[in-house]
Amino acid sequence: MIIEYDRQYRESAIALMALLQEHERQLSDDRPPAAEVSAGQLDYLAATTEEAKGKIFLAIESEQAVGLIVVFSDHEPTGTQHVYPEFLQYGLVTDFVVAESHRGTKVASELMRQAGKTGEGQTMCTQLADAGISVTGRSRREPNTIMGIGALGEGRHAI
Repeated sequence: MIIEYDRQYRESAIALMALLQEHERQLSDDRPPAAEVSAGQLDYLAATTEEAKGKIFLAIESEQAVGLIVVFSDHEPTGTQHVYPEFLQYGLVTDFVVAESHRGTKVASELMRQAGKTGEGQTMCTQLADAGISVTGRSRREPNTIMGIGALGEGRHAI
């Protein structure tokens, strides 16, 4: 079941943020340990999505959050000519994580589909979900490498 963020699931959402933070920490040494920032980062994202055009969605199973995605509505600057008009507004995914136990179960695709239903960001998020693409971060040590799971499989992929 995919729902909008509910504080009832805060502890399991913090565990997901910790998983994501530790993954990002492997990519870049500028990230503090998950124990230091995961709860505060989740609270920050919850407040920020309320203030901006954004949403946090959780995948829930057995009363636990097993997946989390944060998406904000964004747009290309006025006058941009390098993309078709239908792609001027898009969903910007800032955080995306699925519990290891639920990878390969379509939780990520369902979260992306839900993110695609949030308004202006629909086109981009839906296309990403349909393509099976998800990216969890870019390595600073290896700037031409993305880390994530998706169409290319889990791991490092040169871009």
